[in-house]
Order: sequence, then structure tokens, then C-alpha cells
Amino acid sequence: MHYVFKKYFSLTFLLTLSLHCFSNVADDIHIIPFVKSSGLIMIEAELDGESGFFIFDSCADALVINDSDFKDEVDFKFQSLNGVFKSEKVEITNLKFGTYKFFNLNGFKADLSHLEVLTSRHILGIVSAKMFETEVLRVDNIKKTIELYPKKYMKHLDGKDHLSCPIYFENNVPILEVTINGEKYPFALDTGASASLIDQSFVKSNRPLFTNQNTSINLLTAHKKGSKASVSNIKSFKIANARIEKLSFAQFDFSEVNKLFSKDL
Repeated sequence: MHYVFKKYFSLTFLLTLSLHCFSNVADDIHIIPFVKSSGLIMIEAELDGESGFFIFDSCADALVINDSDFKDEVDFKFQSLNGVFKSEKVEITNLKFGTYKFFNLNGFKADLSHLEVLTSRHILGIVSAKMFETEVLRVDNIKKTIELYPKKYMKHLDGKDHLSCPIYFENNVPILEVTINGEKYPFALDTGASASLIDQSFVKSNRPLFTNQNTSINLLTAHKKGSKASVSNIKSFKIANARIEKLSFAQFDFSEVNKLFSKDL
């Protein structure tokens, strides 16, 4: 969703699901600074005494820990865009993002060395939004902060012009409705994506709505597998009452991913 944020400055999740409590801090405010690299949101962290960065990924299945020696041989499976990859469980004693702390939790190994090359940062792993025990999670692209706080403090947000739209969760993935040519479609809201993706079959069925850019990008996943994707611009679409024009999408085959959802993304 990197391109959307050029116009819309903050993104707020209302996390009203019953989440697992990984932290001993519940009713408090935490402000976690982030940096962006190659379109990815990266937050500083300390993992069992080691300092580095975690990629903040709202669609991550679990806490992924970078291990460049891991050979993808253990039979614990994750579904990603480019297929299924295997992992191994690892125990973590302490994980800290600023003032927000986790104790005694499990992560899953993956070789993320290719993401270190991409971002020029020391990557400790990938963390999902679902891990944070909070009612509201706000990503502010002007201040470059991730803010966690109880819903009762929303009235104190800076500024008056806020646009809200419903978000629901399926398989721990935040999904919102996007209106294209008067019809509503479910889109995953993925902070771990460096580009916006759209189902190639949808583009094929709605050619007049798109302009081919005659270029392609390489899509990488946490387990290194990549694939080429052609890029198209959509003329316009709406999220709630906000109209977004000429957004670039990489076309992708969502057929395997959509087996996990009640409605096709």
C-alpha cells in the first residue's frame, strides 16, 4: 500500500478481536518509531539482546525470525503468495519494540538475508499487527510512528479530518472493501507489501479500467522465491469516500491464496 500513503497520511486499525495476550502491558500508550526502506515499514527492536529491525507486516501468519543458516527443511508449513514454505519453531525470551515488551514467546525461522540486501538493514525478523495487545494501532506516515493505545483515546488524535472505513479480519488478515466502477471488492491491507497487488484475472475481465505500464517488477517473499509481475495503473477507485486515482498495481495470480478466504481477494 506504499502508493496510497503518498496521499493519505495515517492508517488506523481498530483491533477489536479477542487477541492473544503476549505482553504484560495492556492498558497503556506506546509510540514506536519506524523507517521505510524499499516501501517496507521497519521498526527497531531488541531480540534477546540483539539489536536490529523487524519488518511490520499486518498480514504475517506468525512471528518470523531471521536465521541465515536455516535451510527450509522442517515440516511446519506457511502459505505465502508464492506457495508454501517450511519453518522451524524457535523460543524467544525477550523481544522489545521501544517501551512495548514481549516475554517467552515462539517464533518461526526463515532465511531473510535477501531482505537485508534489499533494505540495507540488519533484519531480525517479521512481526505482525495481531501480536500487539491493543484496541487501536495507528500507522502515522508523517511522524513515522506506530502508535498503540486504548480506543477511548481516539478523540485526542491530532487533526479533525479523519476518514474511517470498516475492516474485518479473516485468517488474521485485515480486509477492507474497495469500490471499483461502482462494485465493492475485498482487498487485504498488507503493510508488509512494498507494492500494491491485484488479481490478474480481475484485470483481464476489466481491461477498460486499467492502463498497461509495459513494465514488470520482481515480487519477493519471506522464503526468497520470486516471480515477475506486470504493472498496470487503475484509473480510479474508492476507499470509503476517498477517491484514489492512477494507482499502480502489480498483477498476480491469487487463485491459491483465495482458497484460504470466504470471498476472493
